[in-house]
Amino acid sequence: MFEKIINIAKNTVKTGLKDSGETADITINVMRNLTAKTIKDSGGLVKEGVKFSASIVQGTILGLSEIGASVIKLIKDVVAVTVEGAMETGISQNEGVKFSASIVQGTILGLSEIGASVIKLIKDVVAVTVEGAIETGIGQNEAVRGAVAQAIQTAKEKGLNIGEASLQAVKGAVTAVKEKGGNINEARRTAVAAAIESSRSISAGTKEEVKKVLSSGIEGAQKIIDSLKS
Repeated sequence: MFEKIINIAKNTVKTGLKDSGETADITINVMRNLTAKTIKDSGGLVKEGVKFSASIVQGTILGLSEIGASVIKLIKDVVAVTVEGAMETGISQNEGVKFSASIVQGTILGLSEIGASVIKLIKDVVAVTVEGAIETGIGQNEAVRGAVAQAIQTAKEKGLNIGEASLQAVKGAVTAVKEKGGNINEARRTAVAAAIESSRSISAGTKEEVKKVLSSGIEGAQKIIDSLKS
């Protein structure tokens, strides 16, 4: 079902850029119109809000890649405008954790499909997702928890280094909250806890690896880890 949305988004981007005369960069107007057109073309599928958003991002990245656009330079605009557009269509803010998770998942999968070095981009992907979610009214903790946890799960799916993915995801979440003037200490605690919990679902060994990496790479992480239930 969601393969249809991915293809609609991909083709919409390709057509929009062709019509606008752009060959290397995507215009914000094309991105702003993308979500609305995809909703119209996909009909009832939009009711699957969080999966729908992930599919739009994934399809957009594939479309950009096929026309030779610089995906890496545009990834922040792609994610930010998709968040904005999806929320404007009425996707519930109560789906904050799932929504931010779906954006991260779609972005990482799309980047992976075009051969991008995903591990180097996780921090930016999580940061722009959390920023966009907060801007649309989703709670800070919900946005952070969803984005960080999903980054780790998708990293596992793509065979990436879980420890490094966790570190970059936590850094991205804290950076985003700092940028939005939120509670940095709370963001750090939520992000570290989400990383530990997500890694626990993979294996006990993975959880221990993530704890070790975060302890050495995130200020105050060891104290947070010690305060969590093992």
